Amino acid sequence: MFDDLSYDPDTGALTWLVSVGSVKAGTIAGVLDHEGYRSIQYQGKKYRAASIAWYKIHGYWPKGVDHRDRNRDNNRPSNLRETIHQQNCLNRDRTLPSSGFRGVYAKGKRWEAKVTMNGQTERLGTFETPELASDAYQKRAKEIHKEYFPDV
Repeated sequence: MFDDLSYDPDTGALTWLVSVGSVKAGTIAGVLDHEGYRSIQYQGKKYRAASIAWYKIHGYWPKGVDHRDRNRDNNRPSNLRETIHQQNCLNRDRTLPSSGFRGVYAKGKRWEAKVTMNGQTERLGTFETPELASDAYQKRAKEIHKEYFPDV
């Protein structure tokens, strides 16, 4: 599968090994889509470059692929990890609540910390400051989400 593509683990690039139409051998395969993912048309079907790279590295098709550094066109082996959709959603930019901290919400004159896993919200308590609530959120989120909890 994907025999017409070469994968370079140093750059994460997939390049064409053969010329087809206006596409010449040696050119980087695919185009960036509106979400910033590299999309490759191969034998009449669209694929994400990260999934093809995963297949080339590991020899099997992944459930999903996450980019650790959030750069959706960085397909180096060290930047890719297999995920399920829920794990992948943890590593995305999102609007923060008014507290300025992920998982921290105003509750009267105090601050409540909440974390969600498998659609279930766990309330971690209320705190005097948003920073204290954030500390509680960070600790618990790292415990349950492990390596998929973003460091940024």
